Amino acid sequence: MRRRRLALIRETLGREPHELVWVDDGYDFEVALADREWVFRFPRRAAVREVLEVEIALLPALAAELPVAVPRFEFVLREPKLAVAYRLIDGEPIRDEDPAGVAAFLSALHAFDPVGLPVDRPDWRSRYERQCDRFRRTVVPLLDRGERRRADRLFAETEALVGVAPVLLHADLGPGHLLCREGRLVGVIDWGDAVIGDAALDFAWLLDAHPRGRQILTAYSGSADDDFVARALFYHRLAPWYEADYGLLVGRRASVEAGLAGIRARLP
Repeated sequence: MRRRRLALIRETLGREPHELVWVDDGYDFEVALADREWVFRFPRRAAVREVLEVEIALLPALAAELPVAVPRFEFVLREPKLAVAYRLIDGEPIRDEDPAGVAAFLSALHAFDPVGLPVDRPDWRSRYERQCDRFRRTVVPLLDRGERRRADRLFAETEALVGVAPVLLHADLGPGHLLCREGRLVGVIDWGDAVIGDAALDFAWLLDAHPRGRQILTAYSGSADDDFVARALFYHRLAPWYEADYGLLVGRRASVEAGLAGIRARLP
């Protein structure tokens, strides 16, 4: 498989790459970084190819409306299977930089009108009820009795996921997807989870782990009350469940253990 992908990279660039680094730890994509300039993304399965088609349609429309860079797919390769290539956005994962820039990005993103674009608009509460039901079947049996009771309390918080104003979300914001250079937010990558839903989801990591998360929230132009903050905390607590569930699905023990550690640290 990798040999075929290397041939595709050579054909796309029209030459042999001088340096090629493979990133093989993503859930959905295998990624190759060519010459520290080009990023090639290869979907791992058919469902991810469908997600990538959404990115191909969405990102050009977003690019003109956001105050930061997003991937611009200069090559969309459909044979033998779908893949994309774009120029690397030069930046480092965010630490504590640029709260005003992060707030401006989120304000612009959540104000963007995705009408006519093929972005999923699920029933938000039902989506999370189904997800928590899955976690009950797959991950909860690995917890002890007391932890299971705490998990039930966490899952019951889906009852509060009603009446939220739906907006376009990145839906997977963390340090690796928010890129900074010289103290400024300059790019946001990996839009495969983009969805129309609760804006609080995009604050889940920021309010918990960014040292100036509250400052970001204050500068944000959208509506963000105490219920908003509570929902962001719910999404943050739920995040490691996905890693444990994925590890069980693919037989990756390290992901299961990392997910369980995160679950135990965040259970209410």
